[in-house]
Amino acid sequence: MATKMVFLCSCGTVFDIGDSDSKTTHIDNNPTHTVTEGYAHTSATGVPRQLPVEAADGTVYRVTPSVSGGISSESDLGTAANMPKNKSNASTDPGVDDDASEGYEVGSRWLNTSSGDEFVCFDNSFGSAVWGSTTQSSGEGVWGSDAAFAESLTVSTSTKTSETAKVVLNVTASDAGVYRLAWSYNWNADTTSYDFEGLVIDQNKTQIMLHKQEPKDSGGAFEKTGSDQQHQAGGFRYLDLSKGSHTFTLMWRSSSNGNEASIWDASLEFWRHS
Repeated sequence: MATKMVFLCSCGTVFDIGDSDSKTTHIDNNPTHTVTEGYAHTSATGVPRQLPVEAADGTVYRVTPSVSGGISSESDLGTAANMPKNKSNASTDPGVDDDASEGYEVGSRWLNTSSGDEFVCFDNSFGSAVWGSTTQSSGEGVWGSDAAFAESLTVSTSTKTSETAKVVLNVTASDAGVYRLAWSYNWNADTTSYDFEGLVIDQNKTQIMLHKQEPKDSGGAFEKTGSDQQHQAGGFRYLDLSKGSHTFTLMWRSSSNGNEASIWDASLEFWRHS
């Protein structure tokens, strides 16, 4: 079985992709018809097999063309074949009554466009059809979705005891659930008597993380910072969040006025866990 490119007319007539003259003549004689390009499975003799045809209600049939190239009808002995029937625009999930009496077969597909879930038929018995979901249920397979990231790589220095924002991350949670918030930054300070402080808060000023550390060395300089030390800090927290907008801010400060506290290569990362 091979695949070839063909011209497909809305009336069911199939033209070889190289036969543009016949296609043009057909359209000239039938101005209400439309022709598109598509692929068809062909037998060894070149007769197209199982062309997909979508009905007005969204049901997709696999229809076998007649030997002459037109779509077969029930009177074309040996050539009529609607298999399998698929439903591509349902607003509900399939049920036990969506069975052989409605033309569904084992292997038929059903797409619920309202939920985004797809189903496949495993048993089309009358009144007891069995459909299985091919998509994961709510809360599964969401790891890494809703991903967001913000960073500030430049060196920032403060001599104040009031917090200064370094990175602000605005995110939208697609649904209520557990989300992972991670932070990372480099830091130093020019004193061995007071702390560098870093913290992460949310839009309600709720503290998610607090880092307090007193350097053991205050000499030298790295770029425009107060010492030649290059410490690194990082971590993460799992948060139960409601659906909607959230804001997270990474901030830093010196624990003593006049002493420099510096931060750089700072980032916040956010993604859905479950």
